[in-house]
Amino acid sequence: MFNTTTTATIIKSLIAHKKAIVQTLLLLVITNSNVYTDSFTVRSIYDAMLEDPNIIFHKCHDPLPFLYPNFPIKELSYWHTHKGCFDQSGVFVIPHGKAYTDFCLSESGHIISFHGSSIFNKDNELLHELLGTHHSLYMHIERIHHKNICNDLVKKIPGTVALITDIGNEMYAHWMMKTLAKLALLEQANITYDLLYILHNKPYMKETLQLLGIDSSKIIEPYNDYECIQADTLIVPSIPAKVIPMQNEHHYANAHIMTLYAPPWHLTWLRNKMLPLIDTLHNNSKFYPKVFLSRKDAVRKIINEDEVFAYFEQKGFKKYTLTDLSFLEQIQLFHQATHIVGTHGSNMTNIIFCKPETYVIELFQNQFDCTFWYLSQQLQLQHHCIKTTYPIPGDRYISTTACLQMIEEYVQKELSNL
Repeated sequence: MFNTTTTATIIKSLIAHKKAIVQTLLLLVITNSNVYTDSFTVRSIYDAMLEDPNIIFHKCHDPLPFLYPNFPIKELSYWHTHKGCFDQSGVFVIPHGKAYTDFCLSESGHIISFHGSSIFNKDNELLHELLGTHHSLYMHIERIHHKNICNDLVKKIPGTVALITDIGNEMYAHWMMKTLAKLALLEQANITYDLLYILHNKPYMKETLQLLGIDSSKIIEPYNDYECIQADTLIVPSIPAKVIPMQNEHHYANAHIMTLYAPPWHLTWLRNKMLPLIDTLHNNSKFYPKVFLSRKDAVRKIINEDEVFAYFEQKGFKKYTLTDLSFLEQIQLFHQATHIVGTHGSNMTNIIFCKPETYVIELFQNQFDCTFWYLSQQLQLQHHCIKTTYPIPGDRYISTTACLQMIEEYVQKELSNL
């Protein structure tokens, strides 16, 4: 029997998720049939393969079950399930495939947000398994209609084009955990290409691609003349960590808008590729083992960062701003650390390169995202999550003042030897 509190909680949850419920009902129809819109059909690439034997899938990894400990600071947990299965992963070869990119530009013409690419086969069928998982299929279709793509704008490219794009590629965490994972799949499937369709507009992008031996003369970027392309052969790696929910989990949207998942094979690939390279750096012992990550140069900040750092400075921490360091120096900083303190955000991504048992202390503002908690479980790190504010309705990206008392109380209770 439900009591009053339980009933109120259920009603509140239904109201909060009413849009998701409507979208879910639509998605049940979409994903179980071909859906015809004004200009294209939504199709499973696996169904398309049955009719077109020229579409080929090179499988690299079988489906991979996962089960993580529950995230200790849970908000909107529907969108970051802790158990399920990552779909099989590999590389698709699509003859005469088309790609339409969706992004927002600043007034100066720079990409400020990247919404990924929509992939179509030669029959103008939208292949829904290749859409990024940070939006539901419903939202993807809505975006495509809003953009009102005209086939006259398609640039035809001779040869083979490997497409390495996904939602949020302009952000460091997405670049490391999704974009580079797709490059890993290309390597593992031993796929060759004439051109690489990938963002290349930030220093860390150029540095990582150079370290991976990517020929910059083969790169075309997904905007301006290459906003919409059709290649003789389009090469598209699958979504590296596409979540298949466990039975009875009812995660029909197949979207995880609040979590970046990284399969174990990608973490191993990244560490094997990058860690040996830090030996090429000079004076590789210049960093303190107790690291405090500053976000003063970020859009979303801790307003009283100086006050928070002063507390950790007394415990032997030194502050670092990651944008002051090269990519390899950042890897070195994290790999030699015994303790990392940082605010939730892309600055925490390089815990990928920490040694097992490193202490990671993640300070949460108005985002309660379990990305780095899940990473730490795979990497055997000692991860602590500290809520520094109570949830503020509305903008998840606002700067906030961290409650130092909440931090001190947690440290005294859980990290008394810090």
